[in-house]
Amino acid sequence: MRSLFLAFTLLVAFSSCSLFKKSSGPPTNFNKILKSTDYAFKLQMAEKYYLNKDYNHAQILYDDLYRVMKGSEHFEAIWYKYAYCAFYLKDYINAENLFKGFAEAFPNSPKTDEMEYMRAFCFWKQSPKHELDQTNTTKATPQF
Repeated sequence: MRSLFLAFTLLVAFSSCSLFKKSSGPPTNFNKILKSTDYAFKLQMAEKYYLNKDYNHAQILYDDLYRVMKGSEHFEAIWYKYAYCAFYLKDYINAENLFKGFAEAFPNSPKTDEMEYMRAFCFWKQSPKHELDQTNTTKATPQF
């Protein structure tokens, strides 16, 4: 019994050791992408993650690119996809804010109407049951 307990304890202690763990390829590669200073490569990989519907990784890369690429020709597309990443991850509060910011920053963009619609849709998604507080429902309803 004592040797069984000792064997179990050693197994638990060494299971956290890197000798017995398999190396996970994608997180290591993602960390290399995230630490890279080649922003064109980061943008390419963010697009790849976005198209593969890996919105977690895409959002992290777009967040990094959002700060660096302000004023570039890619900035509008980065903001657009960054907002949709938040929406697809069901972070409706952040998505609403990003949709609003896009519509204010690019009022002449052909995507502005879509962004305003998505902002209202985010308010609707945040609306609780009809018995509860209806602040977001009121914001989602057009006021004439």
